[in-house]
Amino acid sequence: MAVLLWQAFRVMGQGFSAVATPPPRPKVTIHPELLDAEGQITREELLTVRFSDETGASRPEPDPES
Repeated sequence: MAVLLWQAFRVMGQGFSAVATPPPRPKVTIHPELLDAEGQITREELLTVRFSDETGASRPEPDPES
């Protein structure tokens, strides 16, 4: 009986330790152009460019909720 109890606590302990570790976070890459001289993300306004097709119509923005 004591052996079964001990085995049950061991199995439950393995389950709890598996839940306690958070999943690994993906590595985030920051382009060097976004950093200032001190290595911090710049707060200045940045120029953005939108490319269009040959007729001059711009491409639709992808829906972020999709």
